[in-house]
Amino acid sequence: MLLIGQPKSGSTALMKTIAEIAKIQPINGRNWTAQDVECEGYKETQKYHHTTVKRSKEFLINHAANRKSIYKEHILPIEHHINILKKIEDNFVCLLRDPEEILDCYRRIDSVLNIKFNFKKLYKEIELYYNIYNNLNIQNMLIVTYKDIVLNFKETIKPILNHYGIAIPDDIDKWDLLKVNYTGVGLKRLKDASK
Repeated sequence: MLLIGQPKSGSTALMKTIAEIAKIQPINGRNWTAQDVECEGYKETQKYHHTTVKRSKEFLINHAANRKSIYKEHILPIEHHINILKKIEDNFVCLLRDPEEILDCYRRIDSVLNIKFNFKKLYKEIELYYNIYNNLNIQNMLIVTYKDIVLNFKETIKPILNHYGIAIPDDIDKWDLLKVNYTGVGLKRLKDASK
């Protein structure tokens, strides 16, 4: 199964949650290898995310068809990838997040790791990623948002599981989004803003 996550959208948490519910293996994006090629137009994004490389048709289709694992990656919406995604016969999910919230995450990363992003260019990349996926019309792709999985998890997880063809467990109402390695700052701000 394939989960496309906009960078800094909570996609690792969603991947691990789905894997726990479905009792399958979670697989985070494979890191850069010598054979990989960078994606043009996303230079700032690729400073931090070492999985954002050009993927082959076989690679993406095989992960989408694999029912024993859920593979999550920040598949950049370049023409090469979009053409492949349109040919995938299996259902997959795309998780998006408000570009301003994502930029805020990168600002915190920059202050801690001293990466030195060009924030003007980075924001254009974030916005482009969001807009391309949000406006794609692919029958097998379900778009969900960070806001929904954080604020309305129980209502949002069921359509996701249905889309993947995963049986909804009887105890689904006891589940919540698993916590992973993030500061929680963006999560707190989102919850505070919704009050």
